Amino acid sequence: MAFTTAYWALAEYRPGVMAFMGCDMVYPDQGPTHFYGAGAADPLRADISLRDLGAKSARLSVLAALQGCACVNLSGDVSRLMFPRCDAADLHEVTEAGAVDRHMVGSLLARERALGYATPDGRHDAFQERADLEALDALDRDWQGLSGPATGRAQSGGRTALPTVQFAPAV
Repeated sequence: MAFTTAYWALAEYRPGVMAFMGCDMVYPDQGPTHFYGAGAADPLRADISLRDLGAKSARLSVLAALQGCACVNLSGDVSRLMFPRCDAADLHEVTEAGAVDRHMVGSLLARERALGYATPDGRHDAFQERADLEALDALDRDWQGLSGPATGRAQSGGRTALPTVQFAPAV
């Protein structure tokens, strides 16, 4: 749901920065897992569209960068989000999303279309039965690779202002 909302905000408002906090998508076996305390992972977690949350965040970050929008993670916790970190106090200094390889993005989007990956109605369950999981996993790895240093990461004051992200393992 967070990604759906982010894509909507990106299209509707065309922001220069989208900052995420409390959206790390990490669900430990014990202790607090949500802003309200302990909870369960998304009940749709078995949904094929959620196989690799880091890759889904990488895709969002790359497509946002194409529109001049930097995605940043304000959380200090372990995260599956592949966005660069930023302190809330420094958010006003994030000025650019960085360069993106448009040819590679076009290639990845074409691969998604060829797989029938798009489900505008959100009914991924119909897609799951005919999915090529190896092809989806390869696509996810390529989105992650594209969102690395190639995006230039968010910039602040002419320097990369965001520390290295600590990732949770993919599930």
